[in-house]
Amino acid sequence: MSLYHTNEGRFELPDDWVDRTLHVFAPSNSPDAEWNIVVSRDKLPDGEGLNDYVTRQLGEMPKALRQFKMMRDEETTLDGVPAREVETTWLGESGTLRQRQVVAVHRDRAIVFTLTVLDYRYSQHAHVLDDMLADFQFRRN
Repeated sequence: MSLYHTNEGRFELPDDWVDRTLHVFAPSNSPDAEWNIVVSRDKLPDGEGLNDYVTRQLGEMPKALRQFKMMRDEETTLDGVPAREVETTWLGESGTLRQRQVVAVHRDRAIVFTLTVLDYRYSQHAHVLDDMLADFQFRRN
């Protein structure tokens, strides 16, 4: 068993269980959830690192998303840890969506911060993800 922490508390979790939670953040005053930020976790297969993980995920996106376009893919850091930042667009039901993801590996898991918003509103909302990432700190204990 290992001690698992959430924002609300902590509890014991069997050692062979993995965290597959999603945290979805959206403004409270947005009636139709027109944009959000999702923080997800994904256990890496043995031997897979950051670049392999991101490349594998990017290979799946064009198969699932109409008119998928890669806009940017570059190295960065998150709390001093190597990361990749990827920006894409695709055609969704409500129009062209823009997504920016920042992916880092911590302990054997990919931690993915994803901003998704209608493309024409991207410049209005991108700063929220920037602020979250600038303040983010990995739990190191």
